[in-house]
Amino acid sequence: MNISKMKGFTLIELMITVAIVGILSAVALPAYNDYVLRAQVSEAIMLSNGIKTAIEARYYEGVSLEHLTENGGANLGYNNGSLPSGKYATIKSIQNDSILIEMDGPDVNNKIRHEWVRIRAIEYERADGGLIWLCGAWSPGLDKYLPSACNNRMTHIDITY
Repeated sequence: MNISKMKGFTLIELMITVAIVGILSAVALPAYNDYVLRAQVSEAIMLSNGIKTAIEARYYEGVSLEHLTENGGANLGYNNGSLPSGKYATIKSIQNDSILIEMDGPDVNNKIRHEWVRIRAIEYERADGGLIWLCGAWSPGLDKYLPSACNNRMTHIDITY
C-alpha cells in the first residue's frame, strides 16, 4: 500500500480561517472607527488651548471674562478669519464666555461633520478668583466621541451663533 502524505490545506480549513478573519474584522472595524472619530474630536479640544491660555492670561491681569469673550475674539487679538483651524475642526466663534468649534475640516468623518463642541469658562468664587473650563458637545451627535478631557459634559446648550 502506498499512502501519500497530504500537502496544503483542505477546503474546510480554509473556510474556517476565512470565517475567523471575518468575525475579527466585524468586531475590530467599528472599534477602530470610534477611535478615529474620538481622535478627530480631540483635535477640536486641542485647538482651543491657545485661546484658553490667552483668556486666562488677560483674565488674571484684571480684564473681565465678558469683555474677553465678546466681539468674536477681537479683544484677544483675533480678527475675522484668524481663529485657529485644523485638519478636522475650526474655531468659529468666541462669545458668551465660550469657544465654539465646528467639526468642518476637509478630512473630518462625515458621521461628525458639522457637529459642534463648546468650551466654556466659568468664574468661581474663591479668595484669589479663577476660571473653570467646561467642555461639552453642542450637538447630540458628538456625545459619545468626546475625549476624557471633556468630562464636564454640557449637552445641547442653547446659545446663539
